[in-house]
Amino acid sequence: MHNEQDVRNPNATNEPPVRDHTIGFVGYVLYIAAPFTGGLTAIAAVIIAYVQRENGDSILRTHWNNMIRIFWTSFVVLLAVLAIWMAWMSAFGAAFMGTSQHGAAGQAPDMGSLMAMAAAASLITLTWTVWVIVRSVIGIIDLNQGRAMGQPPGLFTGR
Repeated sequence: MHNEQDVRNPNATNEPPVRDHTIGFVGYVLYIAAPFTGGLTAIAAVIIAYVQRENGDSILRTHWNNMIRIFWTSFVVLLAVLAIWMAWMSAFGAAFMGTSQHGAAGQAPDMGSLMAMAAAASLITLTWTVWVIVRSVIGIIDLNQGRAMGQPPGLFTGR
């Protein structure tokens, strides 16, 4: 039996123009790019994940949930790094404004502690970058092989 669509275009299929798996790959690639775009592509990836969350089979749903989890974990890490940088800037700025609580007015805070805060923020950022890339690559591999993410996924690898 041919329906009306088959008569107009005999090559037409009932499949959507873009498969859900392809959208999943795009989401993971957007996460891989996120550390290098200031996180802007992560916002696009989480929007895709929320929109697609109810679509597809149970395997795809685990991947959408994984992408959402990557975003919110990244958001918490971002808040922690921002808090460290704010503390660093506050201590550093107060020394030059003459309102330092670390000693006499105008006395610079201990450079060792400032450097420790900067190093901690940098280490957290580097660790987060590696984590996002690893989680995304594992997600791409599992999606390609038709495997679901772990339920609940492990923090580091998603399995």
